[in-house]
Amino acid sequence: MKKTIGIILVIVGIALGAYGFSQMGDDSASIEIGDLELSAKDQEASNQTLIIFALSGLAIIGGAVMASRK
Repeated sequence: MKKTIGIILVIVGIALGAYGFSQMGDDSASIEIGDLELSAKDQEASNQTLIIFALSGLAIIGGAVMASRK
């Protein structure tokens, strides 16, 4: 039973990592008009991406520990 939960946690961790990676580029925008370039970055979206990466890492590590125990 613990091995199954561990495998599920690893899969969830990988999925969270992929989701965080896809969200990483969506937190900024820029406009170029001639030589002038305006850019803006959403700090809250950047923080959420970091939280998603942290949860992904925890899920992968926790799942690997649970799956490897006997």
